[in-house]
Amino acid sequence: MKKIRWNQLAGMNQHYRRYSYVEFLDSMCQCGIENLELWCGAPHFILDSKRYSACKEYRLMAEERNLHYVSLTAPSMLWQYQPAAPDALQFRKSIDYFSNGVRVAAELGCKVMAMNSGWGYLNQPVEDGLARSAELIYAVAETAQKEGVFLALESLQPVESNLVIRLEDAKRLYDMVGHPALKIMIDTVAVGVAGETPEKWFETFGDDIVHCHFIDGNPSGHLVWGDGAYPLADILNCFQKYSYQGIFTMELGRRYLDNPFMADERNVKTLRRFLDD
Repeated sequence: MKKIRWNQLAGMNQHYRRYSYVEFLDSMCQCGIENLELWCGAPHFILDSKRYSACKEYRLMAEERNLHYVSLTAPSMLWQYQPAAPDALQFRKSIDYFSNGVRVAAELGCKVMAMNSGWGYLNQPVEDGLARSAELIYAVAETAQKEGVFLALESLQPVESNLVIRLEDAKRLYDMVGHPALKIMIDTVAVGVAGETPEKWFETFGDDIVHCHFIDGNPSGHLVWGDGAYPLADILNCFQKYSYQGIFTMELGRRYLDNPFMADERNVKTLRRFLDD
């Protein structure tokens, strides 16, 4: 049985938004993290339906520090773009936005872009939102296939979506899309909030699980490991049992905005005890 390795960890810049991107990169070096998941949010990176920041500059900043981009998140939760957008113009713009996210991922050398279902109006049938989400994800997956990138579908918390918040919802949408470029991601907080376990996800999706947002929770929170209540050793043993070879991205939340450096230092100090070199 292959053990989980240190080089499967990736840092994310989301909780560094009150600091410069360079300070995030330098912090990853100090923590001994080699892999990056780029969160394409302001002020660090500009991504919209028409344009995006110059990827060459971001590659150079990483290469100078021997860092590597492995995955990408195109933010959608409180933005004007989301996969199940009910307005026709917003829907078309959302396709362009996520497709540009795929192009950024490819230019940076990422193999994975995170994807979620989006959300539908609460006064409309869930089926309507799922149908729109499936249509958009299929369109973006077509671009992903051309660019050599996989989309990794995650579940969300009930406060974030009414479409995909449980394993059965993810399976339904995954089957609706039915595209080879669409894979699956485990978000440990969303899974925990739903009262599920990674084991059930592996039993359902197997090797199609290619990515993980790996954080503690109580049950929510996107927390540093040890700040929540999740059984870290048991969760890692599950990933190890199923020979998971993908990335674990440390997607820390808003409570760490003032001091993201200390949050990452504490996180990696804990994780060092559980991971192989």
